[in-house]
Amino acid sequence: MTGFIQLGAVFVIVSLLVMIGLSVAVYVGGSRRRSGPEYVTFEEGPEVVPLQSERREQPEADLFQPERDPEPAVTHPIHEDSGALDRLLAGVQLPCGLERLYPDGEDELVRRAYVTVGYDARVVAVSVVDELERLGMDIEPLSFTEARAWRDGLELAVTIYLEPKRVIRFRRPAFPGAAPDSVVLEFSVA
Repeated sequence: MTGFIQLGAVFVIVSLLVMIGLSVAVYVGGSRRRSGPEYVTFEEGPEVVPLQSERREQPEADLFQPERDPEPAVTHPIHEDSGALDRLLAGVQLPCGLERLYPDGEDELVRRAYVTVGYDARVVAVSVVDELERLGMDIEPLSFTEARAWRDGLELAVTIYLEPKRVIRFRRPAFPGAAPDSVVLEFSVA
């Protein structure tokens, strides 16, 4: 029985010495690396961002304020007898280079689709919500890709499709003209 106790004590002592040695090696190795500048890199691009000590003075590009199209979402005159979608979209300046998409079988009085390439879906979503709020709409997000907007007793459904080529309606592609890497924004009367 004393042999097992001695063997256990030797095992514990050796384990402690190994842990102490590894801790010292990590501490010493880490202090050498800390003397140089620290950087964070992102897998999406080759850009290197310096941390704390080496901030470079660069003009700040506002990534969350994309350019706006000079053309509004509704280009024809709006009257009191215009449809709900026309009245809701009146005055909307489309951000992120959104262009009108004309899917087959789309009823313009109920649904309109817009497409853009080269913008992240999150930037498109935030920019569209900002534009709708600018026009006085109340926005309620339902998920990452859907929201509802209200104004003057009318309700607008806003949907963003991250993979528009995969959207099927009535047994056929809903957005056949959309590029594979595009983002589609759809407004519809809810």
